[in-house]
Amino acid sequence: VAVANFASGLTVTVTQALLVVAAHDRFSGDAAVGYLYSSVGVGGALGGLVALRWIPPRRWTRFAVFLAIVVNVVGLAAFSASTTALLVLVTLAISAVAGSSLDPWGVTEIQRRAPPEFMGRYNSVIFLAMYLGMLVGALWAVSTADLLHWYEAIEISCAAMLVLVGLVWISGGSSSSGPERKEP
Repeated sequence: VAVANFASGLTVTVTQALLVVAAHDRFSGDAAVGYLYSSVGVGGALGGLVALRWIPPRRWTRFAVFLAIVVNVVGLAAFSASTTALLVLVTLAISAVAGSSLDPWGVTEIQRRAPPEFMGRYNSVIFLAMYLGMLVGALWAVSTADLLHWYEAIEISCAAMLVLVGLVWISGGSSSSGPERKEP
């Protein structure tokens, strides 16, 4: 869950930092950034409704979190590779659906597994990972602004995070990364 939050924080921050450039480059005007953010808002609201109505069963939560972060990151990479307005809006919305589902599913998993006396620490690790991802994403966007085209910066950051998430998934082994809380 922490790695997923780091990957999401990094890729979303890189994308947000370059969204105005993307809007100007692909749609010949900075005003198009409003449409791009609207697409993210629609997807985020839909993802929130999905998470409100459905939490994965305990044995599938790890896979659901993995799948959500993969769809989130691949959606951002697909946005940067898209050339038509409709495809850009759809890929951003799909990415946001996955991203906003990821958060409550991850928190639910922590609540299911963390011993009550460590709940605050477990949650702190998730938020620390997300904010570190945002910091690294901002540094990546700033440091590559003159070296890479905006879509290359997004695609490379997404590829790196997919590798990271994939390696953690492969090496994860069991469905739990900590002690499982006993149900009363």
